[in-house]
Parts: sequence; structure tokens; C-alpha cells
Amino acid sequence: MKPFKSVLWILLLSISLITGCGQAEQADPGFEEKKKKELTPAQVLEKATKAAEKQTGLHFDTTMDQTLNMETNGMKQSMDQNMEMEIQMTREPLAMHAKGTINMNESIPMEMYFADMTYYMKNPQGDEWSKMEIPGNFDKEKFEELLNQSSSEDPQAMLEQLKPFQNDLKMTHEKGMYIITLELNEEQSQKYMDVIVEDKMDQILNMMKDTGVPGEEEMKSEMDKFLKNMKIHDLKQTFHIDEKTFEQKKVDQKLNMEMMLEGNKIKTDQKMSMEIKGGVDQITIPDEVKANAVDMGNMKEMDGMGQQ
Repeated sequence: MKPFKSVLWILLLSISLITGCGQAEQADPGFEEKKKKELTPAQVLEKATKAAEKQTGLHFDTTMDQTLNMETNGMKQSMDQNMEMEIQMTREPLAMHAKGTINMNESIPMEMYFADMTYYMKNPQGDEWSKMEIPGNFDKEKFEELLNQSSSEDPQAMLEQLKPFQNDLKMTHEKGMYIITLELNEEQSQKYMDVIVEDKMDQILNMMKDTGVPGEEEMKSEMDKFLKNMKIHDLKQTFHIDEKTFEQKKVDQKLNMEMMLEGNKIKTDQKMSMEIKGGVDQITIPDEVKANAVDMGNMKEMDGMGQQ
């Protein structure tokens, strides 16, 4: 059984690299002539980032559709998956509530909370709740900063990821919105992945070292293997930003990738859209969830069990 932390972070990082996109609307034909007098994509991005920093929280809907094409010993198999999730999250204090469904061969309901360094997860087959605490020796501020920056479903975090690629951004103007698009080929996509993953991995490994969580070398080995076996063919991201407030209203993404997993080739075509519904001031975990959640221990204990 692999260590719990390895599975958790590999899943988190892989999801952040396999997101998908939507369709752009008809561009304003006069925009090209006005562009020189208006802001550049980099300037709009900077203003949007500052606007996002002022928000205490976000409420947004996420939809994802993906097709997995698997090839094993010459035999091919295809699988369609869909996810619909409503997410609310605050930054200070860091808290989140996510609820929705994942559809494969059947519809699987999902609901979870995170607050006060504790995860609460609902059993998809019933009404029971479980909880898992982050170890007490974890630096709370470092952990929350890492979780914030690593969140694959946070539109604000996606803005930060664009900064190293400002020269590749294109911008149009549609119905009161700046539409900023990043479209990368295979070589550029690989660079994009390396920038994001290496930064997050350094933070994760340093946090493990600081808090005494075992398995640092194994975690690094797992991620090196994961990245070596992953190839992104193309990536497209589209950000819809209000021209007056510079607040994000929608994020669309599209990705095509392949990877080898235990000798099997898996090709993934994935699309995802995030529509921001508004802000959130506070997330409250219901008393009945706290009172009845079964304690599953903490991440450090589960990691120790996984190494036995």
C-alpha cells in the first residue's frame, strides 16, 4: 500500500495539470484598433491578481468532462467521466466546502469540508461522515499557504500560474469582458507543467522535512516517476475578466495528455469550466457533522500504516 501522502499529493498535482476548456464568444471587431490605447494582457492580469487578493472567499461551480483511452497488450478501452461540483472557499481562515457528483458507470455523490486543519468527508453510499486531522506539528501557516497555492480548483491560483507565460498571452474584448487566452504546444506545455509542479514539490518536501513526516525520499521518487511518464500534448486556458472591476467571472480550460501507468498507456482529453458565482465571507461546518464524524486519525498516522 503506497503512503497516503504520496497518493494525496500525486492526485492533487495531476488534477491541476489535466483541466479543460470552453468556447470563446465572438470578439469585438473594433478591439484591435483600440488595443494600443488599452491595457496589455500582462497589465490586465496584474490588476485581476490584485482584485483577487482583496476577496476573502469565492463561490464557484465546476464542471468537467473527460475521456480516457487506455491501451493494454494491444487491447483498447475507452471511458467517459463527468464531474459537477459546487465549491465555496475562504482564505483567512482557510476553509472549504465542496459538494457534487462524479459520473462514470454510475453517479457517485461527494461532499467534504475543510476547516481548522481537519478534513470532513461524507460516505458516498450513506449519510455517515468521517474526519481526518492534519498532524499538530505541521506549521499551520505553511500548510494553509501550500494548500491555497496547490488548489487545482481555485481560479485565483490559476492567475498566479500565468505569470511566467505573460509573453504568450492573447487578449480580446467581448461584452464588457477581457478574454485572456493562453494556448501552448507540447514543448511549452511541458515547461508550464515543470514550473508549477517543481515549485509545489519543493514546498511539500520542505514542509515534510520541517514537520518530521517520514517518506520524503519516497515522495520525491514517486513524483519523479510520475512526471517522467507524463506527456502533455497541448493546453489551453481562457480567463473571463470584468473590464470594470477586474474580477474573474469564468475560467475555461482544455488539455490533451498521455501517460504510462504500470505498463498501460492512458490518453486523456479533458475539458473543465469554472463559473464564479460570487464571494464567501464564512464557511460553517454543521454541528451534526462535527459531532458524528468518525475519527480516521491523522495524515501522519495513515502514512505510517501505509509503510507497514
